[in-house]
Amino acid sequence: MARRYLYLAALRWIARDHQVAEWYRRKVQRDGGLKGKAIIALMRKLTRALWHVGRGERFDAAKLFHREAAAMAA
Repeated sequence: MARRYLYLAALRWIARDHQVAEWYRRKVQRDGGLKGKAIIALMRKLTRALWHVGRGERFDAAKLFHREAAAMAA
């Protein structure tokens, strides 16, 4: 059940956040068109972020991506 919600959250994250969508597009391209692999990578990033949110930190998607990726998306 948790995996299903992480999957749906990752899809919505791709659709709504331009930085995430750009990272996803480049990841798919880098992996030879394997979209599932990129979605799982985003699910893992989201899981790490949720762990920190559970510890009281504010959610910040920019912390999940390298600074170079953030600069390229902007």
